[in-house]
Amino acid sequence: MLASRFLNEISDLIDIVNEDREVSLHPATTLISALLLTSAASFSTSIKFSFLLFFLSILLSIAFKIDLIRVLELFLVLFLFVFFIYMPHLIYDGSPYIRVMAIELSEKGLIITLESSLRTAVAGIVFLVFLSYLGWRNLVIALNKLRIPKNLTISFIFFIKYLPIHIRSVSNMLFARESRLIKRRKISYWKILASIASDLMIKSTYQARRFYLGLKARNFDAVFISNNNHEIKTIDIALLVVSIIIALIGYVSVI
Repeated sequence: MLASRFLNEISDLIDIVNEDREVSLHPATTLISALLLTSAASFSTSIKFSFLLFFLSILLSIAFKIDLIRVLELFLVLFLFVFFIYMPHLIYDGSPYIRVMAIELSEKGLIITLESSLRTAVAGIVFLVFLSYLGWRNLVIALNKLRIPKNLTISFIFFIKYLPIHIRSVSNMLFARESRLIKRRKISYWKILASIASDLMIKSTYQARRFYLGLKARNFDAVFISNNNHEIKTIDIALLVVSIIIALIGYVSVI
């Protein structure tokens, strides 16, 4: 039940990217700025820099009129997810131990776990804020402006559009099959996960085939968005320059 609710929350968070928006910034420069700041957040080893980007993401979400609650929810989900992955570092050998509520934790392992969780969560919300501002239509325009191959662009957009749908499908299957369990043993849960994975592969393949045949029957050629209404303005150049400066600060760990 908990996993089903978790998957529904994830699908709702991802679904905000699918909202259609009218933007004042140039889509291509905005996407480049997003990639610069996300890569800097991912590879920087400075905690101060991670906090700087976190507060910058909060300010940008307010300026872009994005749901701040969803941004903070995504940050918390990513932080906890990575924290659980790095938990073995809490018993890191050869390091001084600290006592937290009668539990001995490795000091070095705790620092590694917190730094990695914070870095991943910040990188995630930085990218989400920019993608939520652009929306799927402006994301297509940005990729076209950057001369990304058309097939790759279309595949990426359909991935974004259908990812929440498949996540909700997994959530529904998980909820239904857990509800029918009589003997709740560990092996029963593994059988459920295996059956869901196989059913999802078959179902997604079937849907992809139907979708392809539908596009082919309508002579779809992927030229469906006009990208001539956007011009690079002073604010776009300013955003790009600021993003480059912040990214360089992150790479050299000046802070």
